[in-house]
Amino acid sequence: MPVFKRKYGSGKAVWRYMFSAPGSTRQDRRLIGEVGFASKQEAVDAEAKRRTEELQKYELAKAGATTVAAALPTTFAMLLQEFFRQHAEEKLAPKTIERYRELAAYLSPELLAMPLGEITALHLSREWNRLLKSGGHHRRTKQARPLSAKTVRHVAGLVSSTFARAEKWGLVTSNPVPRSEPPVPKKHRGYSAYSGAAGSGLRVGNRAVVHGNVPGSRRRHRRAPRRGPGAALVGYSRWPRNHNAIAHSDKAGVGIQGYENGEATRCESAGVRARCSGRAS
Repeated sequence: MPVFKRKYGSGKAVWRYMFSAPGSTRQDRRLIGEVGFASKQEAVDAEAKRRTEELQKYELAKAGATTVAAALPTTFAMLLQEFFRQHAEEKLAPKTIERYRELAAYLSPELLAMPLGEITALHLSREWNRLLKSGGHHRRTKQARPLSAKTVRHVAGLVSSTFARAEKWGLVTSNPVPRSEPPVPKKHRGYSAYSGAAGSGLRVGNRAVVHGNVPGSRRRHRRAPRRGPGAALVGYSRWPRNHNAIAHSDKAGVGIQGYENGEATRCESAGVRARCSGRAS
């Protein structure tokens, strides 16, 4: 609620209002408030009137900046503002706009002040290297720290989108970002929880294989089938096309043997035989 009650040391109590100005963000928040109202209702009425006035001012300023006769952007900072105003705020989600503004804050003032026609791939490569070395800062000490390659890649994506939009608008002739060689993050290979387990129990033909590495499989650790002989498999991805498998359970001592060339399914345990008897015939 934007209306509050304030009590002074002398014992006098007054009412005040406070709210965020239109267009404020987490990084750039402007508060509007006033204090000294005798009653809560007076503060509520004054807050509603002031909020309407500020909204009208914001809409007029926004409309004035986007008129046809407005000056065209000449620097990269002006291009970013036009990108947010004409493209991001009109077509993208609020969370995406917030993330874009966070990424734009990493860019150096020197690059933002450069004219659009003078920015080359070499300038952007220097900027990526600077971000990798000292583009961020620690939250407590505010000292410079390196940014990860993934974050720098995201910054390069924002710059590329901005120049691509400028190319469509006719402000630049080409996009220099693809030629600047932004950093490529290292890909972390996923591993199977069963890949190192000895005696995993899954066999294809006469070869013992590891769960998730069945020939012909496309994905790992998909849910095992709820019915049929394959129900005892744990972490299996999909049955191979030309092979059948044997799965063993070390806890229950149960085995289900697949078959090839039309051989009937054979279950080692009586309990499993009862469930599989209807499918083996």
